[in-house]
Amino acid sequence: MSKYQYGWEFTDKNDASFTMLNPVKNSRMYLPLCNNRLKSYVTPEMKGDILLNYDKYLTIPKSTEDLHHCKDGRSFWLNISGKGVFSCSGNSAENNLKAALGQDNEEVRIDAGIGWIRISRTSPEYSVKAENTIFVPSNDDTAELVRLTVTNIGGEPISFDTFYAVALYGRSTSNLRDHRDVSTLCNRLVPNPYGVILHPIMIHDEKKAYQNKTRYCVLGYDQDGKRAAGGWGRMYDFIGENGSMEAPEAVYLNKSPVRFEDMDTTGEEAVGAVKFETFMLRPGESRSFIIIQGITDDPEDIEKWVARYGCLKKYDDSLEETKQFWQSYVNNVEFCFADTKLNKFLKWVNFQPFLRKVYGSSYLPDFGYGTGKRYWRELWQDLLAIIIADPYSAKQDIMNNYNGVKLDGSNATLVGDEPGEFAHRSGLGRTWSDHGVWPYFTTRLYMDLTGDISILLEKAPYFKDHITRRGKGTDKTWTPEYGLRQRKNDGEIYYGTVLEHILVQNLTSFFNVGVHNLTLLEAGDWDDTMDMARSNGETVQFTAFYAANLKGICECLQKLKEKGYSHIEVAEEMIPLFDTLPGNDKVDYSDYTQKQGRLRMYYDKLDKGISGKTVKISIEELINDLTAKADFAFDLVNSQEYITDGEGYYFYNAYYTETCERLGGLNSSGGVNISLTPQAYLMVLGLTDQKRAAEIHKSVNRYLRNEFGGYILRSDHGDYGLIDIMGRGFGLAFKTRENGGQYNHMAVKYMNGLYNNNLVREGYEVFSTLTGLCMNSEVSRIFPGVPASIDSKSARGSYNYLTGSGSWLIFSIITEIIGIKPKFGELYIEPKLVREQFGADKTVEACFIYLGKRTKITIKNEEALDWGEYRLGQARFNGVVICEDNYGENREKVRIPTEYLNTGNEEINHIEIELVRI
Repeated sequence: MSKYQYGWEFTDKNDASFTMLNPVKNSRMYLPLCNNRLKSYVTPEMKGDILLNYDKYLTIPKSTEDLHHCKDGRSFWLNISGKGVFSCSGNSAENNLKAALGQDNEEVRIDAGIGWIRISRTSPEYSVKAENTIFVPSNDDTAELVRLTVTNIGGEPISFDTFYAVALYGRSTSNLRDHRDVSTLCNRLVPNPYGVILHPIMIHDEKKAYQNKTRYCVLGYDQDGKRAAGGWGRMYDFIGENGSMEAPEAVYLNKSPVRFEDMDTTGEEAVGAVKFETFMLRPGESRSFIIIQGITDDPEDIEKWVARYGCLKKYDDSLEETKQFWQSYVNNVEFCFADTKLNKFLKWVNFQPFLRKVYGSSYLPDFGYGTGKRYWRELWQDLLAIIIADPYSAKQDIMNNYNGVKLDGSNATLVGDEPGEFAHRSGLGRTWSDHGVWPYFTTRLYMDLTGDISILLEKAPYFKDHITRRGKGTDKTWTPEYGLRQRKNDGEIYYGTVLEHILVQNLTSFFNVGVHNLTLLEAGDWDDTMDMARSNGETVQFTAFYAANLKGICECLQKLKEKGYSHIEVAEEMIPLFDTLPGNDKVDYSDYTQKQGRLRMYYDKLDKGISGKTVKISIEELINDLTAKADFAFDLVNSQEYITDGEGYYFYNAYYTETCERLGGLNSSGGVNISLTPQAYLMVLGLTDQKRAAEIHKSVNRYLRNEFGGYILRSDHGDYGLIDIMGRGFGLAFKTRENGGQYNHMAVKYMNGLYNNNLVREGYEVFSTLTGLCMNSEVSRIFPGVPASIDSKSARGSYNYLTGSGSWLIFSIITEIIGIKPKFGELYIEPKLVREQFGADKTVEACFIYLGKRTKITIKNEEALDWGEYRLGQARFNGVVICEDNYGENREKVRIPTEYLNTGNEEINHIEIELVRI
C-alpha cells in the first residue's frame, strides 16, 4: 500500500510518471489525452469523452457532475466460464453495489505519464488481473487506442469471452437538449470488415439540415491482429430492454455477436460493442486485446488505423513513440532543484500550455461551458511558455494572432479553428479592458528571446465586422460579403505594421477612461467575473499595465533608432492619438472629458472608412509622446489609488463600480475590501519599489491569506448588491473560485511580483505553498498539474490543466527564480534562489532554448548560502570565463554577451555561475 492512501506518487523514473492506489476513492479526477486534433480524457473508472470538436463527439458529452451518475464509459468485460462476469473497468452494477456495502476487494492501481494511462484491476474472486492502457497517438490520427491485457493469476486454467463496449453518441453537443431523439433517427450502421462504424447521415438543424460525412468507429483486434468475432451497433440489442451499460444483457447472457458485414440501417441509439473469440489462459499466461476508436470524415482512415495499430506490436510501438514525443516536448524547458518531486511535477506544468492550445477552455469535465473556442487573452498568455520553450516556432502564431486586432483598439474575442481565424464571442460585441495589453506583452518576450525587433515592422491585416467603437457602435454598411478583414475605401485589404497594431490597442485604452481618469472596465478585465460595471466601471491594474506597455514600446522604438530607423509609419487616421506631436491639439490628461473627446474624434474618423494612407512619425517625437502618457498614468495610480484601511495596512484599490464608487477599502460591514489583482500586477510591472512591495505584502498576508497558506483572489466583500453594480463574482459562494478561493493564475503573478521586487524569501513561500498544495494529492484530489483554483474550504483543486497558471508558473521560474532575463537578444542572468533549493551537490540547473540552441545553466552554491548572503562569483560560457565588465554593479547579475553566444560550437551551450559570499 502506498503511504498516500488516496493520492499519487511519482515513480523513480525521470519522466514524471506516477502511480496511484485506490483511485476510485477519489471522485472528479481525470487525465487528458490528445494530439493536435483528437481530444479525450479518462477517469479512474475509464469514463470520459472522446471528441474532435463541439459538433463531433464519439461519446455522450459530460461535465463533472455527469461523471457520478452516468453508466457509460470504456468498458471491457470478461464472461469467465464457471465463474461469472468480471468488469475490467470496475464500471458495473455489481462493482457499485459491492463498493457501497464495503465488500469490494479488488485492487485498483493507476500507472500514468504524460500522454498515457494504465488502469489495472486485480480480482481474487475471478483470479484475473486486467490492465487497461489508453493513449492517443502523437501523430494526427484522430483515434484513441485502448489495450486490455488479461492475466490468469489463479492456479487453474480459465476460459473466457471478452467484450468491449462504449456508448456511441456521434453528433453535436447541442443535440443533448436539441432534438436528441430526432437526431438519433439519422444514425446508420455501415456494413464493413473492421468493426462497428456509425455514420449519422444527416446533421439535424432546423435552420438547415445537410448531409454528414463523419464516421465514428470502434474496432477490435487481438494481440495477433485477428479481428473481433463480431459485435453490436444497436444499443438495445446489446444492453437489452431492462439492462444498462453497467449490466449489459449481451455480456451476462454471453450472446452471439452480429457479423460486422451484417450491420444494417438503424435509426436508434448506437453502441460500439465488440466480442472476441473464446480464449483459454493457463495460470500465469496473459492475452491482449486492442481497441481502436476514432472519428473521421474519410472512410479510408479506418483501414489505415487497422494497418497501423491492429496488433500488439504495432500498438506497443505507437505507445512508445507517443511517450518519447511527449518527453521531448516537456523537456524543452527542464529544471533540476533539490526537490526531485517538484522537478517531475514541473514537467506536467510544461504540458499544460499544449493542452490549452488543443482544448481551449472547454471539453474537460470541469470546463462545462463554451463551444471549445479559445479566447483572446488565453491565446496570447499561453504563448508565454511556448515562446520560452521554442521562441522561433512561435513567430507565425504571433503574426496570425494580430489578425484579430481591430482599428478601434478592441479585438475579436473568439479564435477560430484555422490560424488567424477570428470571430466575436457569442456573436456579441463585448470588450474586455485587459485584452489590449497582451499582444505587446507576449511579443516583447519573443523579441527579448530572439532579438528579432524587426517583427514590429512586419505587416498584418485587421479584423473587421459590424461592431465599432469598442462594442458601442454599429457599422450598418458592413455585410458578410465585405468579409472579416478591414478594407481601405478602395476595397483593398489594409495591412498595418505590428507596431501600428500595438500602438492602436494601447493608445485607445489610454484615452478610454471613466470619471476617475482610469481605463474603463467594460465587460471585465482579467477577472471575467467583474462584468456588470460596463458603462462606468474602471480598472486600476490595467490603467497601470497600459502605461507599462507604453514605456516598453519606447524601449523598442529606441532599439529601432539604434538600428538606423528615424521614423515609423502609421495610418493617417491615427494621428489624433499622438496629441503631443507638432501640429496637434494637446490633450490635458488630467481632464477625463478631454481624453474621452479625443477618442471620439478618432472613432469619428474610422466611421468614415480608412484611406490606406500612412503618415511618418519621428521616433524621437513618438517616444516623447508615449512617455508623457505613461508617466501621467503611473503618477495617477500611485497618488490616487494607493489606499489604507486606517490601521497601518496599505494596498492598491482595484476597481470603481457602475455607480462610480471605489470598491477597495473599508466596506459598510466594517470589513476591508481588497483584491490580489492590483497588488500582483503593479509589482509584476515594476511599478512598486521594495519598500512599497513589502507594505503590500503585509496587507495581503493580513487580509488575503487562507488557512492553507495560499492567497485568495479577494476578501469577503459581504454585499450581494455588488452583483448588480460590479459583477457575477459576488454571487459565487465565498471561498470558491474567484470569490475567496485561491485563484492560481493571480497567485502565480503575485509570486512573480514578489520576486521582481527582491522579496525573494516571500516569493519562494508562495511558490512552495502553491506547488506543495498541488502535489499533496490526498488533499488537492487532482492528478499532477496546476489547477485554475484551489478552494479555501478544503484545499481541493478544480478546473485542472486548462489554466494560464501553467504558462505563468514556467515563465516566472525561468525569468525570476532562475533569473534568465533576455532583452532584445542580450542574455542577462540574475538568480534569486534560496538555500533549500540547492541539492546535495549544491547546484540548481535549468535547460531552455536560447537563440535556437539548447542551453543549460548550472548555478553552484558551494557554501550553501541563502538569499541575501551571496553575490555572483565567476561565470563561464562553455568553459570560457566571462569578462568582469559584464557584471552588475553589485554583482547581482551577469550579461552573457552575444559574441560568446554566437561562438558556441557545442551541441548544448553551458553557462556556469558560482555564488560566493557577499
